[in-house]
Amino acid sequence: MLHLLDVQDAFCLARLRDRNVRGDHPSTVSDAQFRQNADHFVAPTSPGEIEIRLHGSERYLTASLRR
Repeated sequence: MLHLLDVQDAFCLARLRDRNVRGDHPSTVSDAQFRQNADHFVAPTSPGEIEIRLHGSERYLTASLRR
């Protein structure tokens, strides 16, 4: 199963920066590293053999507020 987060890059960058500041993850990701990867990502247009679960920002905003 592929979990696909369908949000703006700015949302992802804000979450990465927050995670980097907290220091509770074994690695950090810079803005440049994020952009390098995001520039190459193309969302699948058909599921084929893979089940895709699409998530929007609402779920993640709620999860962030619970911390």
